Amino acid sequence: MNYYDYEGPRSLLKRGSEFKANSELYHDTNGIFCVRIKDTILM
Repeated sequence: MNYYDYEGPRSLLKRGSEFKANSELYHDTNGIFCVRIKDTILM
């Protein structure tokens, strides 16, 4: 996941954290399959 594809609290991006998210799947300009996190929901 690229740094610009995440629009949530940075504290969730550490090992062992879990969250639910609304996301979007897309292919970047190189044809690589990626995910964009639009909104996070704490569990």
